[in-house]
Amino acid sequence: LLLPVAFAALAFGCGEPGGDVRSVVFRFIDDEPQAQFDRTSMVSTDTVARWEFRTGTDLEGWEIDLGPGEMSVIEDVGLVLRPKRQFLTIARDVDLDAAEVDALELRVKGLPRHPVTLEWAGPGESYSSDRKITLEQGRGTPGGFLDHRIVTAGHPLWRGAIAHVRFGLALPKAKRATIDHIVALTESVSEESLAAVVGRPWKISLDNDVRHGMLARPGQPIRSSVTIPAGAALWLSYGLQPRVTEPVRFLVSAVRADGLRRVMMDEFLSGGVERWHDAIIDLTEFAGETVVLELATEWSGAFNPEAGLGVWGNPELVADSAATRPNVVLISLDTLRADHLSLYGYPVETSPHIDAWARTGGVVFDNVVASAPWTLPSHVSLFTGLDAPRHGVNHNRPAPNSLTMLAEPLRRAGYATLAVTGGGFVHSSFGFSQGFDQYW
Repeated sequence: LLLPVAFAALAFGCGEPGGDVRSVVFRFIDDEPQAQFDRTSMVSTDTVARWEFRTGTDLEGWEIDLGPGEMSVIEDVGLVLRPKRQFLTIARDVDLDAAEVDALELRVKGLPRHPVTLEWAGPGESYSSDRKITLEQGRGTPGGFLDHRIVTAGHPLWRGAIAHVRFGLALPKAKRATIDHIVALTESVSEESLAAVVGRPWKISLDNDVRHGMLARPGQPIRSSVTIPAGAALWLSYGLQPRVTEPVRFLVSAVRADGLRRVMMDEFLSGGVERWHDAIIDLTEFAGETVVLELATEWSGAFNPEAGLGVWGNPELVADSAATRPNVVLISLDTLRADHLSLYGYPVETSPHIDAWARTGGVVFDNVVASAPWTLPSHVSLFTGLDAPRHGVNHNRPAPNSLTMLAEPLRRAGYATLAVTGGGFVHSSFGFSQGFDQYW
């Protein structure tokens, strides 16, 4: 099953066209995880340095590429930015020891879904692209502010003395934002908070690819007992969170009823590469047996949860199926006008493949009325079957978990579900990832 959304395509699949049909018959993560993993949920912080914006003197030492009429400090409000352009930087000289600072956090209002970048340099150095981190989205706080915590620990060039820092802001079209404060933080993870996040499934994002997953801790394998059908294979993915530096060993084993252990996968990953790695493990030798499938990790060096964890994604058993269900692909082209498609009479040939599809059995609608005049509520209607007044999603707010989204019943029926999107108002943070094994 594959499902890509606006600016891309969505699909749901049970097998290759014209080939054998396969279905998901067992999942380690059966129920839909309702929350995306946010490492701040397990991290405690202490402040190393803090810069507030409450009086005019608080701007001393800061270099902001704006004119006097484009910014002001308002007591009990913060630094109000009203630039004439969409992009700006705010920088200053600092005296920080990289070993004592794990993150820099900027609290700002007015950037609902816009990135923040951090650059840094040592004494006598200039800013460079290899010393730059971008955070796509902040975390909400009371009062409407977002905390953009940019984690520097684990970056290979975050080391030694830090003499200069610079933040880059991409403002929305309204071109207004308010900065409350900026802090330098050191982080720690307690045993209690670690235990609370390791024992449950999450939606986990690696390199903007969101999958159903579980956090991997050394010495704490993930196990599940399952009867293996004929022709079965274990499909899964695995990876490391971006600041892990130690090599990590990923092991998949099958333990028979007599206790005999058979290692089916033994792979090492080195830190510094943030992406999912896929594996398909043949289980045909266990057909008809009930075995315990075990997913385990081993750290080559010291386990450092502050840097990150290993992760397992979508471990599921796939087997031959007698069903004849088709694959399903949904393609949504956001803001595409009918009067600019050659299918609907536009004089330039802009949609030759869609035109050919229409001529060879496709259904063409002459009149369509959207349920809402913009992307977010229209796509929620597309995915739920509810008119916009019924689902009520508007004003940049995400769809509630209580809504049943298109991919959910398909996933329950044994489809594999995948979305490939351009983000924007179909970003996973707006609730569209519900029911998708993978939301890229």
